[in-house]
This record gives sequence, structure tokens and C-alpha cells, in this order.
Amino acid sequence: MLSRLCAGAAALTVAAALVSGCGGSTSATGWQPASGLAEGAADRSVDAAPLSQLSGGAAPLSSSACAASSSGAGSSVSPDLKAGGTLFVSVGSAGAPIREFYGSGTDPTPFSSIDTHIIHPRGISVDKKGTLYVAAYDSVSGIGDVLEFPQGQSSPSVTLQNMMNHPIYAAADNKGNVYAINDDGGPIFVFAPGSSTPTQLGGFTYPTSLAFDSSWNMYVVDRSFGSSAPLGAVFELAPGSQSKTNLGLTGLNNPEGIAIDSSNDIFVSNLGGNSVTEYAPGATAPKLTITNGICDPYYLALNARNFLFVVNYGALPKGDVTVYKPNATSPLMTLTDKIVKPQGVAVNPIYPSPKPTASPTPTPAP
Repeated sequence: MLSRLCAGAAALTVAAALVSGCGGSTSATGWQPASGLAEGAADRSVDAAPLSQLSGGAAPLSSSACAASSSGAGSSVSPDLKAGGTLFVSVGSAGAPIREFYGSGTDPTPFSSIDTHIIHPRGISVDKKGTLYVAAYDSVSGIGDVLEFPQGQSSPSVTLQNMMNHPIYAAADNKGNVYAINDDGGPIFVFAPGSSTPTQLGGFTYPTSLAFDSSWNMYVVDRSFGSSAPLGAVFELAPGSQSKTNLGLTGLNNPEGIAIDSSNDIFVSNLGGNSVTEYAPGATAPKLTITNGICDPYYLALNARNFLFVVNYGALPKGDVTVYKPNATSPLMTLTDKIVKPQGVAVNPIYPSPKPTASPTPTPAP
């Protein structure tokens, strides 16, 4: 997994082989963005200014109120590699790299990266096989795609472009179906294994992310659901179903990211409230609310020990990832090294290769 490079030429070659045409728009289906939301306004406005509160897809306020936090410093605890796997963080700086850390939450230095000048990575996820899914777009050309990097591979094996406009999140279920969310509101696109033509999962206002529990029920965050502030909802769908249930979670405020731990507790990041709320299975009220170290929280991830990783896009001076032990409301530590305006985070459960060590300096000949 070390020294990987996502070559733009290779990605385009794969796309040409797998995709018959790039839709680039959902207009062919008759779907239109939700009323009051400019196309992609909410997320793409973040490229120019952080958010602390959303209103109708706009970003009217600055995040200065949440910029200062008492984030934890580095820890001297030895990384538990087998429990942690590796942690991917997508970075919105020039070159759009994806940094790779050990997923134990105790090592503040990335040991590898995926670098490219072609894509702009947004929301990312990893399946049980270690495949990395990257929702990305070229902010200059406006072309978006979803890239699949198999475990340990240096270039994507699949590039999905059909109907991809400005994808912000992608994930796969246990059957190999890939779910992609565009930064436009509206339906979620579902690519069956081996297919480059998606079906649509509709009925959402402005979906931003999704996650699966231990039974492969799917949970979808709808950031702009509702008619009065604070907006937002989380919907549950049984495996393979298009019928969804609003869980009625309280404490949401323009939610963005979601993660589910080994006990099926649900964690949701709230852009409008600068918080992360945790819900026990079947509960509607939060059992835990985290605000310490949270600033414009985007996506979330959990490792095998249920350590929580939160992407804070608005944390000064350039954003960070805060790490929390189970039931903690203050960060264990904060990851900042080589992180600039982070947006996505994902844990690879596959045990990584040992961390490389420097070669010994040869002893000069007498």
C-alpha cells in the first residue's frame, strides 16, 4: 500500500473501457434539484468558505465560533495495528491527495498517500475486502466519477462515470452494489456488480452519505429533509429494498456524515450544530453529543475498536481529523500532518504492511 500513485491516464483508460457514455446530468430522467437548492451549492461553496450553519443550500455564516477547540495532542501509546487497520483521509488541497495513516488513532504521521492532479476526492469508504471507493470530480472540467482501488493496488480497477455529475460519496454493500451520491440533491445511483449503468434510489431531498449496519441494513443521511429548521433526517432501508423509514432522530442539524459501530450505534455529524450525535439502536434521542474539537464536521469513520474519526473541514488553520475513544467527548488526539481542508475519511479493516523504517547508514570504509 506504500508509495501508491493514482495515474489520471490509467483512470481514464479504465473509464473508456467500462463506460459506454458519461451522462453528466440527471435531466434525462426528468429529475430536478430540490426547490431552493442551487445545483451543488451547499457542498461546492465549502471550497471557498467553511460552513457553520446551512440554510436552503447556502452557507451564510462563517465558522469562527467553532475554530478554537481543546483538541488532544499526540499520544505515546503504541499503535494497535491489527485492530486499527489503516485510515484514509481525502484532502482538498492542490494535487488532491488521499493520505494514509495507521487506523489506531495514536500515530499522527501519514505513512503513504495516493496523489493525483486529475481528481478532487470527496467522500470515501472502504469495504470488507479493503477496496477503497473514492467519489471525485475535476473542479476545472466539472467531470465527476467514482473510482475503485482494490486492496494494495496503485491504480483504480473500475471508474464509474455514467450519471456522475459532482459525486460526493460512494460506498458498496455486501453484494458488491456501489451506491453513489451526487452533490445535486435527488436520487442515489446504484451500480450493480460489473455494470456501468445505474438504477436510481429516489425519494430523498439532499442525501449526503450512507452506511450499513451488521445486518446490511442501509442508513442514508438526508441533510435538507424537513420543512422547518433544524433540517435533516436519517432513513433506514432493508437490504435490497427501496422502501425507507425515517428514524425520527432528534438533535440533528443539517447532518452530513454517518458511521455505525460494532453495536449498531449510529453516529451522525451535524454541520449546522458543529456536533456529532450518537444514537443507540432503536433510540431517537442522542445518548452522547460531542462538540469538543468539532468544527464543520464532514464525514465519519470507526475502526475495529470503535474509535471515532471526525473530519473537521473548518478547524483553523487548515482543517483536521479528531479521534475519540468510545464514550469520550474530548479527543484522544488530532491528526493534522499533511492534512489541508479534509473532506472524507475511511478505515480499511485489512491489517497493513509493517511501517517502513529507514535504511541504516553504511559505515564508511576505513
